[in-house]
Amino acid sequence: MVTVLRYQKMLGECSVKHLLGAALHTLNLLSAKLGDNKYFCGNKPTSLDAVVLGYLAPLLRLPLPNDTLQLHLSACPNLVRFVESTVSIYLPLTEEEMRRQRADKRMWTQRLARAERDRKPEEKPKKKNEEEPSEDFPLRDSIFFALGAVTLSLLFAVHTGIIQVSVDDDEDGTMIEK
Repeated sequence: MVTVLRYQKMLGECSVKHLLGAALHTLNLLSAKLGDNKYFCGNKPTSLDAVVLGYLAPLLRLPLPNDTLQLHLSACPNLVRFVESTVSIYLPLTEEEMRRQRADKRMWTQRLARAERDRKPEEKPKKKNEEEPSEDFPLRDSIFFALGAVTLSLLFAVHTGIIQVSVDDDEDGTMIEK
């Protein structure tokens, strides 16, 4: 609980504009580091690639309330290529998942277009009796994003063999995990 309070205090001291600027700068640095290479440290994936993929894949693929980072990431073609090629190689989708993903993409594109139309004040003025949603959950969203990033990084690391798990049988027939 104390850690959560420290985290909230730290985020409260940093403005959203400052954090967004730092994130955009980080994406620029990653794009410059990757350049035209397939992976960050050569032709074979490393743990750095797993970590970066764990952060960039959700950022590129998940719908977020503020799309500034997604738009900036989409403007970095080498990072998009890195995410798409790595995911297609190490985390391939089945036909059913691909069909569902295309349907989801159409739905999110329609929602984005509708949100853009609703965002313009001259098209739809706010009524005085409508209340703005006052609750915002940046900590919860950050925790979910971090969990997704760590999960993707671990899956990538296990799949590429960076992390290996072996299970041996004991004399009694019970499994011992190493």
